[in-house]
Amino acid sequence: MPRSVVLDERGVALHCGAVSEDGDMAVGQSDAVYFYTPEDRSVCFGFDGDKKYLGFFKQYLLVAHVDPRGRHQVNLYDLQNKFIAFNWTLTNTAKGGGGGGGRFGDDAAEEIRHVVSEFGAVFVQSSLGYVYRLLEVDTTSKLDILFRKHLYSIAISLAFSSNYDLTSIMDIFRAYGDHLYQKGDFDGSLRQYARTIGYVEPSYVIRQFLDAQRIHNLTTYLEALHAKAFATSEHTTLLLNCYTKLKDVKKLDSFLLIDDDPKEKKQPLTFDVETALTVLRDNYPTHALTLAKKHHEHSWYLKIQLDRIHSETLSESDQARVLDALTYIEGLSFGEANLNLRKYGRTLVTHVPGPTTELLKALCTGRFHDSTDKADPANFLHLFVSHRAQLREFLEYIVDVETVANPQIGNTLLEMVLGDVGRSPATAEEDAEDKPIIMATNEAAVLALLDNPRVKYDEDHALILMQMHGLKQGKRYLYQKLHMYHMLLQHHMEEGDDLAVLDQVKQHGESNPNLWLLALKYFSDQKDPGHLQTLLSWMMDTSVPAPPIPPLQVVAILSQARDLPLSVVRPYVVSQLKQDQAHIDKEKGEIKKFQQDTAKMRAQVTALSSKAMVFQATKCDLCSHDLDLPVVHFMCGHSFHQNCISETDRECMTCGPEHRHFVALQSSLQAKASNHELFFNQLETATDGFNTIAEYFGKGIFKPVDDDDDDENRVAESVGSNERFSNEY
Repeated sequence: MPRSVVLDERGVALHCGAVSEDGDMAVGQSDAVYFYTPEDRSVCFGFDGDKKYLGFFKQYLLVAHVDPRGRHQVNLYDLQNKFIAFNWTLTNTAKGGGGGGGRFGDDAAEEIRHVVSEFGAVFVQSSLGYVYRLLEVDTTSKLDILFRKHLYSIAISLAFSSNYDLTSIMDIFRAYGDHLYQKGDFDGSLRQYARTIGYVEPSYVIRQFLDAQRIHNLTTYLEALHAKAFATSEHTTLLLNCYTKLKDVKKLDSFLLIDDDPKEKKQPLTFDVETALTVLRDNYPTHALTLAKKHHEHSWYLKIQLDRIHSETLSESDQARVLDALTYIEGLSFGEANLNLRKYGRTLVTHVPGPTTELLKALCTGRFHDSTDKADPANFLHLFVSHRAQLREFLEYIVDVETVANPQIGNTLLEMVLGDVGRSPATAEEDAEDKPIIMATNEAAVLALLDNPRVKYDEDHALILMQMHGLKQGKRYLYQKLHMYHMLLQHHMEEGDDLAVLDQVKQHGESNPNLWLLALKYFSDQKDPGHLQTLLSWMMDTSVPAPPIPPLQVVAILSQARDLPLSVVRPYVVSQLKQDQAHIDKEKGEIKKFQQDTAKMRAQVTALSSKAMVFQATKCDLCSHDLDLPVVHFMCGHSFHQNCISETDRECMTCGPEHRHFVALQSSLQAKASNHELFFNQLETATDGFNTIAEYFGKGIFKPVDDDDDDENRVAESVGSNERFSNEY
């Protein structure tokens, strides 16, 4: 059998015991209300008075009792929120009358006879015959009552137990905080405001403590904002300013996680790092540097180290910062080092030029941390402003090691070397002794740079530089490279280098006929006709590649020379006359031959038009077999088996292709006659324009328009000569 345990030996009056929803037994005694669990005694509430009724209504404990003054009362206790929800004392009386005790007797006080909770209400029956109905008001009304009494703690507890919406509960917390703030309890109000984070605008609370100059409370609230991850960058700025104003380095370190052990579990970051760095960089640079380094804000780290350096002369601390920045960059990845050197490299080049230049060399040649990536040297040229020597060293190293595809590198290095060509030594003695050596060295460097196949540069820009600095060898090299033979020839003429002029004419005169004309003009103005005789002899020598220059043009140029003796020109003129006569004789022979051929063709045309033609062929011109009927004969004299050709063929299969070729050629010439642009282009580019015009006349391109009908007749006659005749008998 189960063991029985006596929890309390006292009994309980009728209607003074009840069981709660949790299964606990509530017993009303005169001194208190006791609660019992199935195993043991539980809590008790010290509600004095003789209990008449005890029960539960919703979440309330309903107690009807008699107070020490003998009045009957009804109380509803909210045990969860620990407050008296309702208190009511029966105050009606009945006066005693003769014979039976009237309703309004003087000594008959109203007493509770019975209490029932049903239908969402509490019904109380009194000794005077009244039945009272007690209705619960809604939660909003309850809260309004509590607000008027400033019982915010109870209101909050009630709102939670009534499953009030969270936004409304937060409004209660805010109102509670406002109440405490007005009472001067700033710490208490801050605790209530902290509970509203995420629901109440932080600026509402911050304004409260800013106005009251309560910086400690403001700091606490801002810390809570960050802890709950509702802080913005402005809040972070304000909190850090509070720390700096309070000079609370310990809290500052804790907030920034400066002393965070990397071996321990990493705590989540509750602030924006860039905002913190912006605030700390001036007053707490050490903290800012530590924070930037810890969170890999490389640009910020270098900015804090280098932006405070403004003078050319550095103190020991400034020098240490510069060296630390350079060391920091050396430890970065290729991409970060490339980016930050472009931003802060100028300061480093100014104060530590040697190590910085070496770092740039490694970065641009694939030697940075054994990386195969290479930075573009053109991105670092702006770093070397006012540091000419380091820039030339840097560029010359790049050119020696790498193939430079960016023309900007070659152009810049060329400008620097050319600038050093004209740079004077420091002293007169150095000027006298070393200037020729220095200039020769720099000129050799310029030519080596121009001739370096791994260096790209803008040839036109380089030519301008050569002209500006008067470097003749460089000009000659670029003229040759750019095929500017006219300019090169003009340069040799200006220099008076006659042998070079002759050499250029001999090398490039065949493709540039104007070089011969320029050379003729140049040598004809000289008193010594030796070079002119050489040039004229080359023009007469068939072994020398010279273009066909019209003799009249040569004579016209030479005739302008005042001091030129005829003996110099005579061999050339005689030679040209002989060549022209030989050419004329040759052309006359060809003309005579063409006339004979034309007469022969005219005779054939006449015979075909006026005489009968006898076909005596015995073999087919296609299959070479003996002809047998039916046979097809053509006016050209060829004969074929009818089976060997198609019925649609209207031309001789032997003569047809040649005939069509001549017809197409004639059509092409007619089309060319209307292409004026082609004619003028050929006329401009031709060495001898007269020959071009003569060629057009010879091909009949310039024929009169009226001759079109005659030409068409001749074509018809030509086609008709191939007219087909069939012999089928």
